[in-house]
Amino acid sequence: TLFPYTTLFRLIQALSDQGQRAVCIWPGSSYQPLAQDQITLAVNQPDDYRRALHEALGDDGPCAGVVHLFSLDATPLPQTTVDSLSTDLTSGSVSATYVAQAVLRHGFRDVPRLYLVTRGAQRVLASDPVSIAQAPIWGLGKTLALEAPALRPLRVDLAHLARDREGQA
Repeated sequence: TLFPYTTLFRLIQALSDQGQRAVCIWPGSSYQPLAQDQITLAVNQPDDYRRALHEALGDDGPCAGVVHLFSLDATPLPQTTVDSLSTDLTSGSVSATYVAQAVLRHGFRDVPRLYLVTRGAQRVLASDPVSIAQAPIWGLGKTLALEAPALRPLRVDLAHLARDREGQA
């Protein structure tokens, strides 16, 4: 399988090739600017998400979309435990909720679209395992579509097994 961030790096390259800017926010233990367009934040701290948006874009910087990829780090199903599930739900559904709240409260003139990316949250074939840590994001996306339609949430479920071309345009 591909390292989870391979998809992110390919997405960043595809955006860059189209003349777009990508600000990467990494899960960490605390809020910390790393380098230009690189920030870590504590996934369980809603204020960190608002701060990251403000520092990355200012008060009125344009933003075409926000892509939530934290759930791609979820523990593989065979290794899932009660503790890992709790951690994965925080970095997945809880952090996606904080992202949505931060985007809505930021005050964008044109609210950017929210992309919620999972891997194996939906079964395609009967034999496909379902990532129980990522599946709740699909419900969240459906709820956001009803309660926060300005986000125009788009749920993207990547194949159960990573593909070589993920993240490419």
